[in-house]
Amino acid sequence: MENAPKKGMSKGCLVALIIAGALVVVAIILMVTCYIYKDDLAKMAAGTLVNGLKAELAKSAYPDVDTVQFNSMADAFAERLDEEKPLNFENYSVFMGTLQAVMGDKKFGADEVTVVQEAFVLYYPELEKLLPEVEKVPEVVFDSASTE
Repeated sequence: MENAPKKGMSKGCLVALIIAGALVVVAIILMVTCYIYKDDLAKMAAGTLVNGLKAELAKSAYPDVDTVQFNSMADAFAERLDEEKPLNFENYSVFMGTLQAVMGDKKFGADEVTVVQEAFVLYYPELEKLLPEVEKVPEVVFDSASTE
């Protein structure tokens, strides 16, 4: 007796194809969803990073850093970012690159506070009024005729 050759694919192969097809459909749905909500996802990511910086600054409590001023500036930035429609991804990418560089060492230092504040102002120039007042050193004018 000869075995008749089987026609069609095996059950294991059919199950594998069904699972692979389902994964492809799920991946396509995720990509489309991410594309549709890209502005909201980007705003959420920036908000999470800014809130993380605020928490890190509060935990560290540097004596020469005004945390209240930084928090008000960060809140104003987050508020303006939420209101922005559509999101300017060119400015956003520069801002997020700055935040990633600051958090690259996993520590938010006092010297990096000014970098983040400048990034806030670079993204939204109207936030410059929230920067801390820097004590200005009076300019010394040298008169060439008065040198003896």
